[in-house]
Amino acid sequence: MLHDGVNVAGGPAAKAPARANRFNVELIYKPVGSEPDPLVGGRFSLPAGGSVVGYTLELANQQTKWRSGQITLNESAAFQLNIRAEPGIQNVFTLELRDPTGNICETDPGEFAYTMGVVVDEQPIINNVGVAMADNRIGIHFNKGQGLPAKSTRTYRTALGVRAGESGSVLRITIHEGRNRQVGRMCETVGLPVVRLVRARIGPLTDSSLRPGDARELTRDEVRALERAVAGTDRPAPRE
Repeated sequence: MLHDGVNVAGGPAAKAPARANRFNVELIYKPVGSEPDPLVGGRFSLPAGGSVVGYTLELANQQTKWRSGQITLNESAAFQLNIRAEPGIQNVFTLELRDPTGNICETDPGEFAYTMGVVVDEQPIINNVGVAMADNRIGIHFNKGQGLPAKSTRTYRTALGVRAGESGSVLRITIHEGRNRQVGRMCETVGLPVVRLVRARIGPLTDSSLRPGDARELTRDEVRALERAVAGTDRPAPRE
């Protein structure tokens, strides 16, 4: 049964009559995901008067032989843990439930599968994402339609050397869509904390006389420049 991308194995609709040494378990997990260590949860259903207090549960990856280590169950009969999966294969995990004397008990289901890969229901990128360079070239990092989350690393060279931890360096960065603290976060990611940030231009508009908090009306020429930029008749200069 599939609910919002979360696989629910077992549950009321799939329960079989419980035997003395058989335990039905409802597993809640995503059968496909991008995480190498996804979270898996579940709860054992017990007959009237039954208990799993003192029982232990251990999950084992049949392909890699990874084991979770034993989890001691309590009166809630619930559990939650992270499993470890390998990419490119279907990872099948076995449930090993043991009673307080160490005897293994049958569970239903006795195993479940998880595949680490691209999740089709993840949000795709709606535009190409890249870095604009001084020679008007753009280094594309993510292509339109690519699924998220995604990572990309590329080395860029500046006219002057900039080293992490050094102060006094000046970077000129052009962005096409500004978000809260975007430049600061980008620099901090590569070990370059921002001491001072100056916005030199927004599109085709510049005014070095404005101080923080100041405002003025746009001139007629500035309005026309913005209109041309929006209409695409004049190539807009991104904001800096």
